Amino acid sequence: YKKKEITHYNIALGSTSEVCDGLKDALYYNYITLEEYSEMDSEAEEIIKMLYGLIRKLKKELKGSEDDLDGE
Repeated sequence: YKKKEITHYNIALGSTSEVCDGLKDALYYNYITLEEYSEMDSEAEEIIKMLYGLIRKLKKELKGSEDDLDGE
């Protein structure tokens, strides 16, 4: 269950990175202003940090549960 969740969070990281690339293109082609870009890029960075935090937490939990099984 946790491994599958980690996989989904990794997919979300990839999608967020694609959004960041799209934002750069939108700025380059003047579809958005620098202010809009900065705001949305900042929000994307925050999402990336949260996803990494969730992945780290789940990996720790997975390692802890494996250690528990080894000790039995």
